[in-house]
Amino acid sequence: MSPIVQLARALHSIELVVFFDAINTSSCLGLFKAMFMDRTLHGTNLPENIFFTAAINPASTLASTDNLPYRLDYVVHQLPQALEGLRVSYGILESKTLADYIRQKIAMFNVRASNNLETRMPLQNFAQDLLSQSILAAQEFCETRLGKNTVSQREIQRCFNLIEFFWKMRYDGETNPNYQPNPIRCITLSIALIYYFRLPTEEDNRQRNDHHTPTREELGSLLSDIIPDFVEIIQLELEKFVNIDNFVIPHGVAINQAVREHLFAIVVSVVTRTPLCIIGAPGMSLFCHRIVLKKKH
Repeated sequence: MSPIVQLARALHSIELVVFFDAINTSSCLGLFKAMFMDRTLHGTNLPENIFFTAAINPASTLASTDNLPYRLDYVVHQLPQALEGLRVSYGILESKTLADYIRQKIAMFNVRASNNLETRMPLQNFAQDLLSQSILAAQEFCETRLGKNTVSQREIQRCFNLIEFFWKMRYDGETNPNYQPNPIRCITLSIALIYYFRLPTEEDNRQRNDHHTPTREELGSLLSDIIPDFVEIIQLELEKFVNIDNFVIPHGVAINQAVREHLFAIVVSVVTRTPLCIIGAPGMSLFCHRIVLKKKH
């Protein structure tokens, strides 16, 4: 805060807006209370031309997390009572508002022309409709079945980033200058990485005796009504992407479904700088994936 205080005192005729993100994940909320309410920092008065604003993460209490494949809520602290009165809850976007937001984002989204990398163009109308319906269905599925905190507008933006990556990605046999990317493939794979792969399979739930967590099969069935052969497109791409031609697989390692999904997700996430967290119990071949990727590199 020292540089901000110095700047505020030097520019006393200008109001400086200071924004703090996710302050209720911090363990020093008393410090924020002192700045926001008492206008002091470590006992020193702050300039009057500093305006504070902040965002907090939503918090809720779960009765049990025993059957959850991952935590659904942020780890947050209770706000000081003095700050409770300043809180404004915006909630999540309603379905119609979210649909309008997605359509507007897609209308502004464009990809590089396949025959001219300097030229950018919007997706075709049918692809825009397909993308809009798919994202909306996946977002609402996760909000309803997993929890309102499990998805946000970040997922929507990541879909666009991944579509651009898959649009540019070429295999060795796709060097033809007249090659045209398949928008359905690009949309399907981006939806899969953002929404589909995070869900357990029916077999995963059976092994955990979990009768509550929604499965991939449920989401796949829902999205197949929008994108025909949704699950088949994903599986075909996994088999095409992860094989002995593209990776040096250690002797004795079987290329099973888990290996394909993990290697595919890791490679794409590293290249696109998309956050990724792979969760697995000891002995689930997570270390093996690191060895394969190191040899690939």
